[in-house]
Amino acid sequence: RVRVQVKGVIDAFGHRGGQAIASVAVLLAIYLGWPVPWLFLAVALLLLVMVVSLRGPYLDVFRSTLEELMIDVRPGLTALDVGSLETLVATLNSPDDDEVLAALAVLERHEKAHLVPALVLYHPSDEVVATALEMFARSGREDFVPIAERLLGQANPEVHSAIVRARTHVAPDAEFLQRHLDSFCIATRATIALLGLDHGVLTAEDAQGRIKGFLRSEDVQARLALARAAGMSHSSLVPDLLRRLARDPVPLVRREALRSMDGHHDATYVPLLLQALLHTETRDVALEVLDRYEDLALPDMKRILDDPLAPGPLRWELPRLLADMPPDHALPVLEKHLVAQQDGVLEYAILRAMERLHVRTGVRPDRHMI
Repeated sequence: RVRVQVKGVIDAFGHRGGQAIASVAVLLAIYLGWPVPWLFLAVALLLLVMVVSLRGPYLDVFRSTLEELMIDVRPGLTALDVGSLETLVATLNSPDDDEVLAALAVLERHEKAHLVPALVLYHPSDEVVATALEMFARSGREDFVPIAERLLGQANPEVHSAIVRARTHVAPDAEFLQRHLDSFCIATRATIALLGLDHGVLTAEDAQGRIKGFLRSEDVQARLALARAAGMSHSSLVPDLLRRLARDPVPLVRREALRSMDGHHDATYVPLLLQALLHTETRDVALEVLDRYEDLALPDMKRILDDPLAPGPLRWELPRLLADMPPDHALPVLEKHLVAQQDGVLEYAILRAMERLHVRTGVRPDRHMI
């Protein structure tokens, strides 16, 4: 409420004040004999520099606000009523791809993936089709398989490899993998190089040789396919593969490698996930995965909070993760670092985390410490 009131005052003074300053500047330029067009050009360049310089901080504030809103609604998902479900299912017919993707995400989050018709795989957007295939695979559905197989001949590399991953996850078939082992699609060949080892299509030596070849390749689609397939594979090659892909120069490959770590819950991945918090391109994925690692990440998080030389931006992200952990584990860590805290940003983050922990669990921190 205060923000709205203050914003109105600032907008009024800013608008009228800006007009007054501009009028005075024009009159002064005329009085001094300066060419007015050059003055306008200089002002335009100055405004352009200001817009470019403010873009980064503005987006950072926007992302931070959006992340806070996402965190605030995570614990208590409200059950969808019939009307909401009808609206979401109807949205799958939207011409706006973003609306369809959002509807898929909401339905899966509410464990309603079974309501999504398999015919969504005929959607014209490759991103929608690939997302739906991943959702069907995670939910264990098999009714999409006949439609997916019909698309194999006309799908682009991303969809083609997504079909192979989803099909293999819900209905493993060595003959199917063997048939596509030498596919025209490099993403599919990379996918089967890893999944084929799980299902006896390739020997460990053969799979390792193929994977090394794809890693040396400059084809981003091949590395993306390996990163995505690693989330569904239980091969002994996966840990080293994900560690390497998590350091890939291409941000999208790093994101997919981090996302695949979610399916394994391996404590050795935690340092990589924590380092990913330092980079804008991977921060959101790392937060999402670490949030599900819970206590598995706690020792490393304690170590970083105890180290005053650790990067500040990394330490500032940790309280929000602690706020989603069991209170008997998280609260002592938060209280300990609040008492001896000299970093104002981290102190604020800890207080916000304590508030979040209280709202989520009802557990109150020691008021004397606050």
